[in-house]
Amino acid sequence: MSLESETPELYRAEYLGYSIIRLYQQSPDLSLNVLQSKAKDDDLLTLVKEYGNEQYREGYEKGIHDVDAVSILTAVLPLWNKAGDLKYDPYSKALAQLFGFENGRSANQKHTENQESFLPTWKSRAVSAQIIATMFNDERDIDTLVVEMSVQFSQFYADFSELLNQATINRSSRYLLDVLANDKLAVTLSKQGHYLVSKVKCKLNGQTWDQLKKPYS
Repeated sequence: MSLESETPELYRAEYLGYSIIRLYQQSPDLSLNVLQSKAKDDDLLTLVKEYGNEQYREGYEKGIHDVDAVSILTAVLPLWNKAGDLKYDPYSKALAQLFGFENGRSANQKHTENQESFLPTWKSRAVSAQIIATMFNDERDIDTLVVEMSVQFSQFYADFSELLNQATINRSSRYLLDVLANDKLAVTLSKQGHYLVSKVKCKLNGQTWDQLKKPYS
């Protein structure tokens, strides 16, 4: 039997836990703070059971998927607000950064024809969407923008479609949205990333390094 809630890569309890997080993110009457407080008050299992019973088409088994979802939520919720970029895997972040750099470069090259930079518009919308999400606990504008960004990501990486799935594209889009919504408009590199940059810089003379950076600045 095929279920939306489970794939070879996704366990049903993971989908259940994520669905509950999204519910509390998207409802004006709820919030992640409310969900986190329920976890502290040991009300989480009751909440998960009730939600799972309502989603009968997703095939959750009592005593298995609800219990596992509670374990997942108990581990994830305390870290959610503190995790920052750690919510995203390195692969998705790298794809987003490459897209952002290339899109910014095409905008700076005035002679380039038929190449539109989406970043300025996306940044303005990302900031507005994040404000609304924070003030009203409503992420619908964020979700809409992620869908639009995902379309452009898919087109940009069309030659590598066999190596990407929609979930990766969506994560990359959401990561780039978070970057654009930040006032500093900066990405975080790992220790290994900084090491690679320093090695490349050491191999190049100053003029070549400046030329390499120029299209992206």
